[in-house]
Formats: sequence, structure tokens, C-alpha cells
Amino acid sequence: MKEPARHRPAVLGGRTRDGGGSLAGAWPGGRSISTWALLISLILSLAACGGSTASTSPTPRPATPSPTVDPRLPDPASADAVYVGLNAAGLGIIGTNAEAGTDPVKLINATYAGRPLVIVGYSSDAARLRLAKVTDGSAPGRGDAPYTFAALNVVLEFGAGVADATPPSPDVAEIAAAQALAAVLDRLIGPLTERSSQRVSPRPPATPSPAPPSSPAPTPAATRAPSPRPSPTS
Repeated sequence: MKEPARHRPAVLGGRTRDGGGSLAGAWPGGRSISTWALLISLILSLAACGGSTASTSPTPRPATPSPTVDPRLPDPASADAVYVGLNAAGLGIIGTNAEAGTDPVKLINATYAGRPLVIVGYSSDAARLRLAKVTDGSAPGRGDAPYTFAALNVVLEFGAGVADATPPSPDVAEIAAAQALAAVLDRLIGPLTERSSQRVSPRPPATPSPAPPSSPAPTPAATRAPSPRPSPTS
């Protein structure tokens, strides 16, 4: 008896096709279509990532400027506040001692630029005007310091005074130190009244003199109406 003929798989392009209808070995290396599709998708994804442009960094916003602090001291100003304000401006004042009392309420002895500096605080502007006689534009007298500045309720004396004699004319270094001191004082408590032989501070604004009272305009005299003349009789 002859054996029944066995089914041989068909050959497509030198490769066999299994009965399930799939193309076994249809791609090189024996990989399936799904494997190659995954590899192609991965390659395309990597190419897309490599070709993308770099994102630009955001432009930083400009910083908001901080408000300028007004260094001016309130009226009345204490001698301690003036001392702190002068050193905050970098003048390098060194305090030696201080005294408290009643008008002046505080006196600070210090040195500035190698010369004596005295800061005197009064209870009010009126007390300073009454007790410390500093005339603006006047020259120092016997026993006075080369430079005296006054404003609000505070008086500052800079330089060494000479007992029973007027102080000598300031040298270049003392004038420069007095200019720097006056510039800071003007911002703290100005305008300044200054007594010195060589002015270093701006002159205070002139106080306008009061206008004289206007005299009332003269009232015109009343005119009398002419009295009627009698008509002539016919």
C-alpha cells in the first residue's frame, strides 16, 4: 500500500510559509515585522529629539530700585542722633565723653579729623536761640572755635579755641574737614547758621521782610448837587 501523500509547505522566494499564514523569516535576521516597526519608531523618535531647537532662557526682569532714605532728622533733634548721623556718613567721629543736663540737655565731646568737636543739644529751637548766641556770617571771637554751626536746636563747634584770644586762621586740612562736616550737617539739620572766618556752608535762604500794610484808598468827597435857580417872573 502506498502511504498517503504528505502536505509540503509552499516555498515563497526560497522561504517557507507556515500554515498559520505568517511570513517566517521574511525580514533579515529572522525578526518579525512588529520588531522592525518598533526599531524604526524608536529611531524616528531619537531623530526628532536630536533635531529640536534649544529653548531660550527667559530674560531677567530689571531690579526695582530701592527708595532713597531721607537722612533729615526731626525737630527737635538730639545730640546723639546728630552724632550717629555724622558717623553714618563716614566722617569717623570718635566720642570721648558726654554730659547731660537741662539746656543744654546733652553735650558730647569728640574728635574729628584730629581736632576737637563739640555737639550741644538744647531742648528746643527757642532755647538754642536764647542761650547760644551764634550770628550767621560773623567771625569767631575770643575763646570761640574756628567753626561754629547751628541749626534747629543743635550747635556744633569744630576746631581748637584759644582762651582770651581769637582762633588762628584755619589751614587747608581744617577747611576741607569743615566743608565735609558742613555738607553732612546741611543734609541732617540744615540750613545752617555759621560763624567762621572762612565760610564753608551754603548761606541760609533770606527771610522775606513783611510787606508794609497798604493804606486804604481815600474816599472821594461827596459833591453837592447845585440848588435850583428861581425862574424869572413874567
